[in-house]
Formats: sequence, C-alpha cells, structure tokens
Amino acid sequence: VKTQLKIAAGYPMAELGLPGGEGKAAATLRGFAIQCRVSLAPGGGPEVSAYREPVGEGIRVDGALYEGCKPSMHYDPLVGKLICFAPGEGDVAFQACRELSIDALRRYEITGVNTNKNMLRNILQHPEFVQNEILLSFMNRHSAQLNSAGAAPEQQQASAASKSSASTRREVMVVIAPIEATVVQVVAKEGDEVKRGDVLVLLSAMKLETEIHAPADGVVTKICIAAAETVKSGQDLVVLDALVEDAGAAAIVAHEAALADRRHHVTARQQGGVDPIAVWYGPLEGVQPCWGASASSLRLPP
Repeated sequence: VKTQLKIAAGYPMAELGLPGGEGKAAATLRGFAIQCRVSLAPGGGPEVSAYREPVGEGIRVDGALYEGCKPSMHYDPLVGKLICFAPGEGDVAFQACRELSIDALRRYEITGVNTNKNMLRNILQHPEFVQNEILLSFMNRHSAQLNSAGAAPEQQQASAASKSSASTRREVMVVIAPIEATVVQVVAKEGDEVKRGDVLVLLSAMKLETEIHAPADGVVTKICIAAAETVKSGQDLVVLDALVEDAGAAAIVAHEAALADRRHHVTARQQGGVDPIAVWYGPLEGVQPCWGASASSLRLPP
C-alpha cells in the first residue's frame, strides 16, 4: 500500500526499488496466486457449528468466522479470503495453484451456515477457467450451472416425459421467506398468472439480493408483504392457487411438511428459543466480534 501511494504521488520507479522502462515489468513474476472469496449464502442456520481452516504450504486464510459465532444479516457476507500460491511460470504453475485452491476449499470446513464454497469449486473446475480463458461475461453465461449441479440429461428427459403425461390439480401453496431480510420489490400482483420459476419477490440481506420464485404454475391469490418491509425467516410472502401434477403429490406433501417444520421453528424462536433455520440473526442478538483464530502458511520464494 505504501508503494502504491508513492507511485500515485509521482515517485520514480527507480526510487522505489522497482525496475521500469519499456519492456520491463514492475515486479518479477514468481508464480500464480488465486484468492477465493468465501461468502455467506441464503439457507442453513444462524450459527457456525463447526469451523476449521485449511493449512499447508502456499495456503493462507484471512477468516472472520469461528465455531459458535452468529453472523449478522446487517453486514457484508464476505467471511473469508482463501489465498493459494504456487511458484513457477506458465500453465504448470497456474494449474498447480488451481488444484491447490480446489483442495484447500475441500478442507475449508464451515458448517451450520451456508456459503458459496460449492460455486467457487465449480468455477475453478470449469473448462474456461482451466484453460485460463475467462471473459467478463463468464458469470452471466454460466451462473446457473455454477450454482447447481443440475440433473443428468436422462433425468431431464424423463422429467419432460412425465410432465407431458401427468394430470394436474389445484393446490393452495404458501411461498415463505427463506431468510430474515428486507423486501426490495414485490414483483407479482394479486390476480397475476405465473409460471413455475417466475420471480415473485426480491429480498435483500447482507448486501445480497435473493429472488423468490414461484414453485409451480398458478394464480397469485394474496400478497402478504410490501416493499421496504422487514420479514422474518418463515414469514408468508405470497399465496398461490397452484396448478400441480398428481405425479408430484409426494413433492407437495414434502413441501407442506417443510412449511410446517419451518413454522414450528419460527414459533420456538418467538417464544425465546433458537431458530435453527434462520440464516442470520438480527439486532436483538447484537454483534459479536470475529476473534477466531486464522492460520497463515503462505511462503514466497526469496
């Protein structure tokens, strides 16, 4: 940082001990480094139940979590920077650094809360990243694939076949908030006909926006919230008169069971208990300092 400030102030490169001039790099290339920015993601519980950072040659972790901590929804979701370094030049060093990052992510244990570790792993293993041919449009083109493994082609074909042959029936479905958040926008209106996957509500928590999608085709019969309102985990957002497949009755039963279970936990929290399905706790719980231990074993060659 000191060097950057001096460069901005107009100091010549020679006075800073850096090579300069045409065809000369400002610093000697000593290897490749990749930083994986680990962030909280919607889902999971309110408390970190287990936490362990990876250690080893070329691995550094700047972490903010610790076992037993309860991240607040009012702060940035970034909770860890995993930096991996591999010495050398060219593709050999790049691939070594990439593989070290994948292994370190695997050994970076964070349970109890959800994170984006799976997405980071998928990025590192994507063919475009492996070939070091990342463009600015990478996330826009591959976000769905990076965030979920997806069904196998045979499963997709079977699903399409069952949809074409299954009969349907009407079912009342309540769409609830998966996290404690602020309502940014209510996209759907009462009386709207929606398709499965259409965005109904846009929520915001920890500087992240979460789209709430329609779980099935249907008609919006009730809007339970308004823009700028703060909602709790498990709170009703939208009620649908949904058109569901009879073949998916088991899924509907599972949906209703999950809804009942979520309401049970929300009631427990309101009575002074702990809600194990909320993502982050609010201002009543206060802000706990992130004093957890952080390991660093990054060693650069001389």
